[in-house]
Amino acid sequence: VDLTWLLGMLKDILNEAPWGQIAPQVIAAAAADREARILLNDLMEERIAIVEAIFVAAEMRGELRSDAPVRHLVEIVISVPDFRKFIAGTPLDQSWVESHVDFICGLAERPKS
Repeated sequence: VDLTWLLGMLKDILNEAPWGQIAPQVIAAAAADREARILLNDLMEERIAIVEAIFVAAEMRGELRSDAPVRHLVEIVISVPDFRKFIAGTPLDQSWVESHVDFICGLAERPKS
C-alpha cells in the first residue's frame, strides 16, 4: 500500500506537475553545474529517505525477507519512473504503478506461510 501510494504520487508529479516538465533540464544541468547538482542531490536525498522509511516499516512488520536487497530496491523505486518517463518515453499510468509495486514486492517480501 505504501509503495503504491508513493509511486502513484510520483507518477502524478512526473505526468502533471511542473517538475515533470523541468526535470530533464535539471538532470542535464546537474552533469555540469554545481548548483543544479546540489538541487538534484537534495531532491534525491528526500526521495531516498521516504522510500527507505517505507522499507523500514515493512521490515518492522516482518514483511521483508532477511536478504532483501533494500538499497537496490530503493534505487529501483526511485529511478525506474524517471527512466520510463524521460528516457524510454513510455507511459506512467496506474496499471504500470501496480505492476511495478508487484515486481518490487516479489523481490522483497517474505514468503507467506
